[in-house]
Amino acid sequence: MKSQLPLRSAIIEILRKKDGVMLDSDLPIALKSRYGRTVIFSDAEINRALMTLETQGLIHVQLITKNKRRIKRLDKEMTYLGVEED
Repeated sequence: MKSQLPLRSAIIEILRKKDGVMLDSDLPIALKSRYGRTVIFSDAEINRALMTLETQGLIHVQLITKNKRRIKRLDKEMTYLGVEED
């Protein structure tokens, strides 16, 4: 039986296994594989976890097309500056 990690920790673990990059459409599938069919996360819960991880500087979520996002795990050496300041 797999342990029940918090959602944010599970996302980071999944990204590590996927070499740090994946599409957002693959994340629910990976979460089902990780938690089994007994735990179901809503899109809102997943988006909230992604937003929290991004504001903590642990991941970067990039819009590829209107409905497709790329999720990338950031290493300690990596930073992402979304908006430049004057």
